[in-house]
Amino acid sequence: VAAKWNVDAQDEPEPLQVTARWASEDGGSGLQETMKVRACASPREEVTDETRSLLAGYHILSVGLFSGYSARESTIVAEGFEKLVMRTEQSSGALEVYLDNLPEGGVCVTFVAQRDHMVEMVQPVASAVFDYYEPGRRGEEVLQLAVATDAAGQITTSVSPATTTDSSESTTQAGSEDTTSAGSESTTSGSAETTTESESTTVGGSSSSSDSCRLTAAAGTAVLLRLLL
Repeated sequence: VAAKWNVDAQDEPEPLQVTARWASEDGGSGLQETMKVRACASPREEVTDETRSLLAGYHILSVGLFSGYSARESTIVAEGFEKLVMRTEQSSGALEVYLDNLPEGGVCVTFVAQRDHMVEMVQPVASAVFDYYEPGRRGEEVLQLAVATDAAGQITTSVSPATTTDSSESTTQAGSEDTTSAGSESTTSGSAETTTESESTTVGGSSSSSDSCRLTAAAGTAVLLRLLL
């Protein structure tokens, strides 16, 4: 039995993986009136005797649907694994396929997605596969609708997996620079104030010394006059 301690959960790779691909039936780009969707789920790593039993239970393949689309349930096909599909449910934004188990070599499900109404600013959608009894054993993928302009100036769209950006790193770096800059300015300002206070103390000290000198001179003059008298 393998055991690990002091391992950040975020550093652990997801044990399962899923991919979802949208393609127009007429060969066009972007989202069309009808789209053919193919979603595949499988173990991420080679199956061992230790992990094989974890695949034997119920698994749910949840395929995200873009806003405005619904799945034609009559078109759902599990390629070569029809007996694995126990039932299907369609909720708002996803088609959920209940699998009797998850084959070691994976399973793919295809269906046709029909556009019910137009939606502007289509948001990314997530697909996932997870163990029914242990939802933490899962895999996820996010798809987005990418908009671009070709050489002729025509706007084109395409569906592709969402990719991470360095925005967080840039934000962190910018934040660090701002903090460093603000800290430096505060330190500089504090130093200037300290210097000013020091100068004030020095000036004050000089004034006190001048007053002492004048008092001493006056006292000496008085003593000299008494001696002359």
